[in-house]
Amino acid sequence: MDNRKDILAALPRELSLKVLSYLRGPKTLCRCTAASRTWNSLANDEILWKNLCFLRWGRQKHISLQLHPRVDYTSLKSQLTVKEIKGILTIRKVDFAGLFDKSELITKLLTSIPKHSPNQEGIQWRSKWKASFIVGELDSKRIILTKDELCGINWSFRMKHWTEDIENMSSKFNHDYTYESDVFSGEHTMKWRFYANDVQVESYPELKISRNKDWSFTMQNQHAIFFSQ
Repeated sequence: MDNRKDILAALPRELSLKVLSYLRGPKTLCRCTAASRTWNSLANDEILWKNLCFLRWGRQKHISLQLHPRVDYTSLKSQLTVKEIKGILTIRKVDFAGLFDKSELITKLLTSIPKHSPNQEGIQWRSKWKASFIVGELDSKRIILTKDELCGINWSFRMKHWTEDIENMSSKFNHDYTYESDVFSGEHTMKWRFYANDVQVESYPELKISRNKDWSFTMQNQHAIFFSQ
């Protein structure tokens, strides 16, 4: 006779979730979903994945502690509250003025997935926070900036030939394609543009985009380097 007993299944759900909350690794939590139906349900619980998101994202840049805006919420639409939908649309900078019915907001949500989001075709998400965690990790490798991102970020800048005693200068990419920097003063205005997936200021060499461990962006060419703040 097999006397083994599933301890988590015997506990109240709240206590089972408390036990699993000590698993700080998302990969370990994902493995738990294969143990049994009970473990699958517990390991996909929103509370656990929301906590993981907050622990992970609290140390990263350019991400807010809300449901991730680049998730395809098609399979999760029934789980979302109106407040959550509006929060996602706000981060996406989508105008939803005049929309009061939840079905209208959902339509706006499902048709406004940002460009360059991770491919989620065929994925049936079960947890909105688990989806947010996974999409966040995938998106942290993206090296393409949208116009809103480029213009919404505060940048510091330095020439590569500057000595270490020279501090970085602040710079700004504006929505009207003008570029501002502390290096330049007066009425001198520079222009920027996207060059394929890179960024170019005037006719200077294109700035190649890369990502850092803290999810910040770096843009650089052979002469200058920009750091997102």
